[in-house]
Formats: sequence, structure tokens, C-alpha cells
Amino acid sequence: MSELLQLIRTHRLHLPGTMVQFFKALAMCEGILQAVDPDLNFPDYLQPMVGKLAYQALVGPNFLGF
Repeated sequence: MSELLQLIRTHRLHLPGTMVQFFKALAMCEGILQAVDPDLNFPDYLQPMVGKLAYQALVGPNFLGF
């Protein structure tokens, strides 16, 4: 997360307000997860959900009735 924010700052990118809120929520979730269990890795925790969302974006939510 910090690498992404550094990239945005370095290249002076401007994000829409909704994207800023999204990244803020992700950062807060990462902080909470670290407080609950410092051994957990946030990206590993999100990977199954991201895979499912990417699949649904590509083929649609009702592909083959799933």
C-alpha cells in the first residue's frame, strides 16, 4: 500500500475522490489486520477476493449460473 502511495506522489497523479476513499479504506483495513494478527499478510488475505472479482468482471456475475 505504501509503495502505491509513493508511486502516486512521485508521478504527481491525481485520483478521483472515490479512488482516494477506496485506498483510505484499504489502508485502514490493513492497519486493523496488522493489529489483530501481525503475522498475516494483507495482500495474501485479499487474493481470493480479488481473483473472484476479476473473474466476475471478465465473464459476468451469472456466467454458467454461478
